[in-house]
Amino acid sequence: MTLYHKKEQFQIIEDLQQCQTTTGKIIIIRHAHRMELPLDARQININITLQGEVDAEKLGAMLPLAYSLVLSYSGIIRTQTTAECIANGFQKVGGVVQKPFAIQSQYGSYIHSNQIYQWGVISTFLKQWLTGTIPQEILDPPHKAAHKLLVMLLDTQKSNCHNPKEKEIYLHVGHDWDIIALQYAGLNFHPDIHPVDFLEGLILEKKETGIKMLRHGHCSSLLPEDFE
Repeated sequence: MTLYHKKEQFQIIEDLQQCQTTTGKIIIIRHAHRMELPLDARQININITLQGEVDAEKLGAMLPLAYSLVLSYSGIIRTQTTAECIANGFQKVGGVVQKPFAIQSQYGSYIHSNQIYQWGVISTFLKQWLTGTIPQEILDPPHKAAHKLLVMLLDTQKSNCHNPKEKEIYLHVGHDWDIIALQYAGLNFHPDIHPVDFLEGLILEKKETGIKMLRHGHCSSLLPEDFE
């Protein structure tokens, strides 16, 4: 297993600190550090490591207490455990959080075939995905995947947040491909330059004129149809 160093700082916390408003926010992050993945469907049973649990709880404890927290996850065990650890960390410092819930069965609606398990380990996979050379019957292209993710996040916020316009964070624990698709479509970030580490992600704020996306201090204003 690749040597992994525990997290001391979190990109998503640094981005939150740059937000100038107290309006409600959607955060989507990659799960915490996980075990090694097999090259087949057994991937769905791979959980996070003990260090990943520590890191996720530490991240939860650093979320701003001025907000209440709503947590969801992709339905795969490593995202569920990550969400539960974040909830524990937030609660330990006095935060108010709902019980985490699943909103996807596996990786997401933009993946259509188990062949993805073989494609995903190829070193040129991301290049092929971003250039549209992976068949769409296996995997949606990035902009289409990003649109599906964005609609899912906005719908879930609307359905599960009591006060989504202010002082409530809706945080979804997903996978690196989720953030890669969103940042590529919304910020023109290529994963070669902006890789997505464990517990990294991006922030979305719903505005009157559209959606603000923030990652690594960079932001853009978008409409859902921009991703189509």
